Amino acid sequence: MQTKLVIFDNDGVLVDSEVIIKDALVDAYAAQSIAIEREWAFKHLQGLSSRDNALAVQEFSGQPVDADLMIDTYIAQFKARMREELNPTPHIFKALEMLREEGVKLSVATSGGLETTYEKFSVTALDQFFEKENIIGAELVEKGKPAPDIFLLAAKRQGIAPEDCAVVEDSVAGVKGAVAAGMQAIGYIGASHAPYTGEDYKDRLMDAGADVVIDDHLSLMDVLR
Repeated sequence: MQTKLVIFDNDGVLVDSEVIIKDALVDAYAAQSIAIEREWAFKHLQGLSSRDNALAVQEFSGQPVDADLMIDTYIAQFKARMREELNPTPHIFKALEMLREEGVKLSVATSGGLETTYEKFSVTALDQFFEKENIIGAELVEKGKPAPDIFLLAAKRQGIAPEDCAVVEDSVAGVKGAVAAGMQAIGYIGASHAPYTGEDYKDRLMDAGADVVIDDHLSLMDVLR
């Protein structure tokens, strides 16, 4: 197997958090009298950093967004629900164990904040698989997804060439970033938010450049190069 490093997106790939996130975002924007719907958020905000998220909503609504206030409100809303509702995605523990047994290195490249990501991993027990130095957050790079920066930094920290890396992503922005980084792009559509993303979810990931799309992490070993 050529793959030496698998880089995972976090939300919607490792942790089944996207429905909680989108509901928290809807509430955070409502606090600024800006109305967005969950389904719109899934189609247009997936994979974006918080500040790019705010810019997208500002453009969509035509109303000014206080990004700092939105982020603070969103984080408070999310954390209020996280400890009761957050779970790992189906079969991810088994998939990570299989990769580790094969000697494949593991990293995370997330548009979420690092401190919140650490909390998500603590709640779901995923912290046993990832060292903090190999968890890359959007605040560590100049440009977030769909730029390749976050994936290239993840590979650099592990000392692995981009062509020997695979990326598992649930968003168009993330898949585009993986392709731009010169890595194998694997789309994942097995989390609980899939029904809210539209019937063309898989097609949109493929159109963004995904080499393959899976709906179960147990398929991962079969599709890696």
